[in-house]
Amino acid sequence: MRRREFMQLAGLGITLSAAKAWAWAEEPDKQQWLADLVHAVREKYKLPGMAAAIIGKAGLVAAAVSGVRHVDKPDLVTLDDRFLLASCTKTMSQLTIARVVDAGKLTFQTTIREVLPDMEMRDVYRDVTLGQLLTFQGGIQPYMNFQSSEAERLFGSFKGAVAEQRRAFVRHVLSEEPVATPGSSRNYSNASYAIAALLATTRTGRDWESLMTEHVFTPLGMTRAGFGRPSNAEHPNEPWLHSNGSGPGLSDEPAGKKGGPKKAGGPKTKGGPKTKGPGLVRKNPPAPVSNEPYRPQPENAQERVALAAAGGVHCSIGDFARFVHYELQTTAGKDPLLTPATSAELREKLGLLRREGVAVRGGSTYVSAGYILWPSRKLAAAAMVNAGGAAPACTDIFNAVEET
Repeated sequence: MRRREFMQLAGLGITLSAAKAWAWAEEPDKQQWLADLVHAVREKYKLPGMAAAIIGKAGLVAAAVSGVRHVDKPDLVTLDDRFLLASCTKTMSQLTIARVVDAGKLTFQTTIREVLPDMEMRDVYRDVTLGQLLTFQGGIQPYMNFQSSEAERLFGSFKGAVAEQRRAFVRHVLSEEPVATPGSSRNYSNASYAIAALLATTRTGRDWESLMTEHVFTPLGMTRAGFGRPSNAEHPNEPWLHSNGSGPGLSDEPAGKKGGPKKAGGPKTKGGPKTKGPGLVRKNPPAPVSNEPYRPQPENAQERVALAAAGGVHCSIGDFARFVHYELQTTAGKDPLLTPATSAELREKLGLLRREGVAVRGGSTYVSAGYILWPSRKLAAAAMVNAGGAAPACTDIFNAVEET
């Protein structure tokens, strides 16, 4: 790119650069096009900051960012900045656990009682399998409502080391009434992944962060990936989380003209009680899109370490693209990280193969992210926003890439 063009983009808060450790396809026109698109979409929705990438058969085609890290500060986001992925973390957790299966520590048929025989729980959960936990068929309460005072009290009640807090949370979840008979239906649940992660850490004797680092980040070269809020004491100059009161838009949903509806929405669930509480509020419809300005998350906001496997990963747009490229490879039957048997069981038998034009979404009141694959075109796209309620903005990126 010519220096004059780069400086013009920098003046708009847009940054472009070639990945230093990962080959880019030679499509400089796509880089310029994506930079303009990201800036336009961010301006349309008045978002603090946004990052997006286009991924092809060979790897990264283009990446761009636009906006600021914090609405009250001038620092611009960069390609190296880390954004929280929210529920897009779950697909990385699936891979982590599948690698533990490949190591012979678990099978997808392993039950909760086999790994946690001494934990008190309702009998209905004892024979729930790892595969059922990963596919939301364990009848586990959803844990999608995190803004209530009751949620604050519950998560604040878990004390001690991180491992102790996670175990205490799982014990609490397994004491609750199921939303449905295990195996009878799919009911979206963040807590389900917390249980699956505990099975993996218990069998391996490792903490969750080291498992994912070894089994996902390291083999894929994700050097700017980590856990928890991107901006923290260790990494202070990273994107802050923001909210304007809009709903999250958490579900996997078709996106694009060929894929179906473009609306943001929460996961669809079936059956079960409608009693109150953070675990028992099953449905979490997104709040109406707000026109209020975005404000930063309070500095003392609670960190939900018990749910790291459900939504705790952060990474740069380049690292996100690396993972999405891996996902794109698997749709062609090429899985460089799993044995053929485990890959087939995860993606075909359990039904976790990504579908054409169906976006994987992650979001909360404070963060939005997503990616989408078009295997027939050997094409994918990813987007991240340091603010909640931005699923429509991610969809705009996906639609534009699909139409190119």
